[in-house]
Order: sequence, then C-alpha cells, then structure tokens
Amino acid sequence: MERLDFVLPDFTRISWVSEEARSQWEHRFTRLIQVWQTAEWQSVKTGMRGCCTLVLSPTQFIEQASLWIEQGLVSLPLEMQAVAQYANAQALLQVAGDTPFLLRVAVGYPAAIQALQRAINQQDEAEISRLVGYPYCCYQAFHHYCAEQGFIDMTWHSALASHHQPDSESQLIKLSSCIETNLFWQSLGLRLIPHNPCRYDCPASIEMGKQFILLLQQLGFTEELSWLQEIFDFPVAWSALHGIAEIKTPLLKISTTTDATPTKYIVHYQGQTYPLAGGQGLTFPYRLARQPVLSQSPSFKRGLAHRLERR
Repeated sequence: MERLDFVLPDFTRISWVSEEARSQWEHRFTRLIQVWQTAEWQSVKTGMRGCCTLVLSPTQFIEQASLWIEQGLVSLPLEMQAVAQYANAQALLQVAGDTPFLLRVAVGYPAAIQALQRAINQQDEAEISRLVGYPYCCYQAFHHYCAEQGFIDMTWHSALASHHQPDSESQLIKLSSCIETNLFWQSLGLRLIPHNPCRYDCPASIEMGKQFILLLQQLGFTEELSWLQEIFDFPVAWSALHGIAEIKTPLLKISTTTDATPTKYIVHYQGQTYPLAGGQGLTFPYRLARQPVLSQSPSFKRGLAHRLERR
C-alpha cells in the first residue's frame, strides 16, 4: 500500500440511508453495545482470556466495579477518551449517560491485572496482547504494520493476507462472508472478536469468534446474537483514499480516518443477506428493489379483464 506523508485528525461520521433504516436499527445498535460490554468481562470470568478492556462512562465504571468485585474481578483505569471521537457517540451517550469523556478500563482477576500493569510499564506489547487474549499471529501482524511501519488501519493488510490478490487495475479485493472476523462495523462498537485479525480467514480469530457466540448464547442474549449475525452477513464496501475511509453498508455509510493513500484501495465483503430497510442502488453493496412479475401488475390484470369482457 502506497502512502502519502500526512495523517488526518481522528474523525468518524455516519449517515443513514433512510429514516426507516435508522428507526429499525439504531436502538438495536445501542443494545448491542451494552451486550458486548457484558460479553467482554464475562469472557474473562469464564477463562477465555486473562483480562479485557472496556470503554465506560465514569458512572458506568462506578456501577460496574462493584459487580466485578462480587465476581472476584478487579479493574485498572487506563486512559480518558473523548466521546466525540466515536461514530456511535449518540448510542454511547444513551448507554453511558451525558458525559464529556469516557474511561478505558482493564478488567480481570488480580494476578492478570498486576501482570498487565507490569507489561504496560515495560511497554511489552507481546505480553499485553497475550493477557488480553489476542492470537499471537494477529499480534505479529499488528506489530509489523502498525508498530514498525506506522499504519493506523489494518483493513487492507488483513484483506490482502486472506489469500486474495487485488485486481491490478482497480486495487479491489473481494472477501467471502465470515461473521466471526467481520470488523467493518467496529466503528459502531459491533464485533465478535476484540482484536484486529491478521487476516479475515484467521483460524484462531474465527475460533475466538465462535467462543464469543457460544458465550452470548449461554448468557441468554439469543435475540441480540441473531441481530449481530444478520448484520455481519450484510454486504459491505470499504474504500480508502487521501486519508479517508468510506464504509458503505445497506443501512448507513461511515466515514473515518485511515492511512493517506494517493490511489483508491477497495475491499468488498460479500455478505449474503440484505435488510428490508436497506438502501437501493446500482453499485455494490446496494441492490435494486425486486421488480414485480409482469403478470401480477395491475395494468396487466386490467388488460386481461378487458379482453375477457370483449369476448
């Protein structure tokens, strides 16, 4: 990937394809943020990984901390973050309450949190990634591209590593649907794994996604899981140009910061389902409304009736 020598300030914007799409799905997105927060720390409790990181309001942090203590877990505040940097800021505010900033917090059993604090102090990225449960292959990819080469977005590299070669003229990669590693919705807080996969067909990441699916089922979030699985099977078009990533989905478009490039890079996620409230269009990922069968149209029926009357 060829880059330009600048990086745009962080920003994320979303625009819905219609009010119908927004009314049907926005409240589901808000609910899914809550569910994922629960699944994150429950994955620690069940032994899936040593610790996790959550983004919470100060009020949420106070409320959740007492619950974690009851489960034998402790927490470690890591940093403050502005609400405005999130694409799902409105949904976060509905979950977190009216607050100008959020806290990024690590949660785990005492020994794991102590180990995490030591790893942070020593800037030991490999140990940090191990403690939060990231597959080693995914850590290696992140370290290679982001830490060593300074990339801020793994999307293109993960797609390229998925045994796909881009079209030489259009720089287009087509990916098969894989709900476990679908991170094209992560700006909205929607995901089934807590890390960027080294590639979208990464076996370790897919296995972790399946473990989170099982965990959500065990926690009783069957309806929310069905929403998530449906969303992750929608087609998505990701593109990057001049430092701006556009993520077009049947429900909304996300614009956010990415690596600045002089040419356009494109990834098409080939989802198999399409929402009833999805937008219509001629280009991927949109679809045209299905045209009615001619023999079922009102004009055809009127003509047929008129012909019968003349007989």
